[in-house]
Amino acid sequence: MSKKIPVSEIFIALQWEWPNIWKPTIFIRFFGCNKNCTWCDSKYSTAGKDYKLMSIEEIVEEIIDLDSYSVTFTWWEPTLFCEEMDMIMESLLSYEYFLNYSLETNGSNSVKNMEHSFHNISVSPKLINSGNSPYELKILPTENCEAIYKFVVDTEKDFKEVQKYCAEYDILCEDVYIMPQGTTMESQLRPEFVQLCLMFWYTLNLRQHILLHNDKRWV
Repeated sequence: MSKKIPVSEIFIALQWEWPNIWKPTIFIRFFGCNKNCTWCDSKYSTAGKDYKLMSIEEIVEEIIDLDSYSVTFTWWEPTLFCEEMDMIMESLLSYEYFLNYSLETNGSNSVKNMEHSFHNISVSPKLINSGNSPYELKILPTENCEAIYKFVVDTEKDFKEVQKYCAEYDILCEDVYIMPQGTTMESQLRPEFVQLCLMFWYTLNLRQHILLHNDKRWV
């Protein structure tokens, strides 16, 4: 039996954000984060005791029971568990229907040459509006994996910071997704962001689960 690691939750749901929107996936959310966003909608996965200790074998067994072709390692923050993610994917090799692995991360840690293991990586650099200081991105555009960059935007001035990230790390505009900050339907309806996305050729990424369920968990 392998060592136990903290897991906040494992559940199956539709993917509500681009680029895999509307596709069913198994979400694996480890417990813990190296950032502290003021507007975090998953504080239960970064503080307190809302987690259970699970072995790799137990995680793999739960994934198999959910019987899906897609697995998403989601924030907050899966790159704190690179070795464990690698072990999980290695253990699932014999199950041929597990063909699609996705990673959702804040981009502050390297994935240690694991890019080839993921079908796509969604990097969400935290802007100043999150309450975090700027940090170096460790997951950059690469030919080894389809990487996109999601930015949580609160006001129009945040677009200047997005532009700065793109210039510094050679991020293409077609790989940029803008997400309005907030956990209510009203927070997602920001027509002023439409014009700015048109101006910079960014994709507007409304959080569909917020539009349908507000901040309900496990959807």
